[in-house]
Amino acid sequence: SCCCVISFIYAFNAVGNRRVLWDDLKQIDVDFISDNTPWCIMGDFNTFLESSESNMGLPRRNNSISEFRNCICDIGVSDLRFTGPIFTWWDGNTSSPLLRKLDRAVVNSTWLSTFDLSSAEILPRGISDHCPVVVGLGVHCERIKKPFQIFHYLLEHERFFEVVSHA
Repeated sequence: SCCCVISFIYAFNAVGNRRVLWDDLKQIDVDFISDNTPWCIMGDFNTFLESSESNMGLPRRNNSISEFRNCICDIGVSDLRFTGPIFTWWDGNTSSPLLRKLDRAVVNSTWLSTFDLSSAEILPRGISDHCPVVVGLGVHCERIKKPFQIFHYLLEHERFFEVVSHA
């Protein structure tokens, strides 16, 4: 068996309010994450890391991005490999849409060595303006197919076919 820590993120829209989250993640890293603890942090970070993660490039003020980058660097996590669209958020504007990668799964190196087959899947947006992110461990769980079995005495019961037909 293996233990791991998974943190779910729903970051504030305001840059200043997100600073508390970055500080909290750094404190979690110090207090709870040892060198041998796999850690996955996933959710809506409400900011992005690179100009390629927005169809409009970097905003003029990018304090939000540099603070997020610093946090990611300080706690030693990186994006988990993923499949699906790069942009996970849409502003709802159909004429000139703004698209960004605000949702992601990041992991530490211990996660990568422990769950080396793990990956994230970015699912279609659906009714939300965000795409859901699902993390799989890449572990194949083999299901044992058992044949249908029935006790013979049930078939011989006088009301068996009546009950089955009714059901």
